[in-house]
Amino acid sequence: MDKGNIKYDEAFMAEYLAGQMEQSRSAEFEAALKNDIELKIDFELFEKEWQQISLATLVSEDDLTDAWEKQKRRIVRESWRSKLVKVGVAAVLVFGVTLAFLTIRNEVTNSWVTVSADQLDDKKYELPDGSIVYIYPGSTLKYQEDFAQNRNLELNGEAFFDVSRDESHPFVIGLGDAQVKVLGTSFNVASSNKVHSVQVKSGKVAYELEGNKPVLLTKNMNLKVEAGKISMVERSEPNILSWYNKSLSFEDTPLTEVFDVVGHAYQHEFKLESKSFSSCRLTANYEQATLKDIKQAISKIYNLQMKEEGEQTIVTGDPCE
Repeated sequence: MDKGNIKYDEAFMAEYLAGQMEQSRSAEFEAALKNDIELKIDFELFEKEWQQISLATLVSEDDLTDAWEKQKRRIVRESWRSKLVKVGVAAVLVFGVTLAFLTIRNEVTNSWVTVSADQLDDKKYELPDGSIVYIYPGSTLKYQEDFAQNRNLELNGEAFFDVSRDESHPFVIGLGDAQVKVLGTSFNVASSNKVHSVQVKSGKVAYELEGNKPVLLTKNMNLKVEAGKISMVERSEPNILSWYNKSLSFEDTPLTEVFDVVGHAYQHEFKLESKSFSSCRLTANYEQATLKDIKQAISKIYNLQMKEEGEQTIVTGDPCE
């Protein structure tokens, strides 16, 4: 990344982290980090890799550039653990020096804590750093015992996060082939079969899909990733936590979308047997209503018929032709 006449590449960052940079250049770089969020994200991602190893001997900037170029070709699409091993091998071959490997935290000294939504009466959970997580039914969350100092966790399913701000310890959510990184904000994340979605209620969130550059999301931005394709839209999502608080709000919303939201909020499936539903639009608010109450209200408005079949509701009628 070029900023003015200065190239902030991996060699530059490695020299900075190794403590071999002149004080004036270090000060310029630190000032740039404060003013450039994209540079800050790039640096933090690079620093995460760097912290896995400790170089006993440092080399010139030219050698660093050549080494990191070779390493990048070796570590693309590898796990963090594979990256660590291959970085060490490349460094020994290139530098001819001894590498001191740091302990991979929690694989050796710490254990994982697993939290399932099914274990929680109200699906609300407080992490050791004070962050609050609302875990969607059927979802699980894993974090390490030293979480307050190492705020990395893994999510399988969906959850809404209200993250306590801690600039010295970024909050990172692993999604298998992607990660979400924040400092302090509130947002919703869902991940299933490599289909990801992120909805930001406040603050800033960085989403990074493996092999791609980080994408920065701000308030009211919504991201969806499917089959490796990233799409984004900016709009307020009033029902982002409706599955938890049972507060639903619709304003000129297509009826097909209404049933999607209600189904997600109450973990219920609707099967619509008329294409005309897409022409219907609903404006209504439901506070602490039961699923039965909402179904009856919608049925009355549009003269619909609803038939229960196991865990599914079959909806028929031609309300908006």
